[in-house]
Amino acid sequence: MAFDYFLHYSKRRLILLNFFVVISTALTTGLAVVLTKSDFQEYPYIGLGIGILQVIFSLVFWMIDNRNRNLTQHGENTIKAIEETYAFYDEKMLKKLKFFTNEEDETKKMGCQMQHSMSFRIIFAIFGIIGLVGAGIFLKRLGFFC
Repeated sequence: MAFDYFLHYSKRRLILLNFFVVISTALTTGLAVVLTKSDFQEYPYIGLGIGILQVIFSLVFWMIDNRNRNLTQHGENTIKAIEETYAFYDEKMLKKLKFFTNEEDETKKMGCQMQHSMSFRIIFAIFGIIGLVGAGIFLKRLGFFC
């Protein structure tokens, strides 16, 4: 049961990220098209809308991912507690069966590694910044900045 819970939210995080990347790529493409049109003066509000929408999507998907990350960690902690509950008499068997408990130590032995959460945050930030810059360009073209 705990593993199913963990697996469900792990998959959900990856599906969410894939969906976000597809939507944000489409929005970035739309922003680039509106920016590069020779007659873009006719489309400043479309570009502004796309930029703002991309920033909003980045924030919303980041918040949803934080929630899914917490739920995934909850499932992982539950599995670790279950692993610690069972007594194993064979030391070799102990290493093999306590996958979640031992995984953290094994990862630390590998040295400096980026976690999935940090990778996801970077992706959300990059697309959010692209939207923010795009919206800023169109705000400037509309005369909101000097």
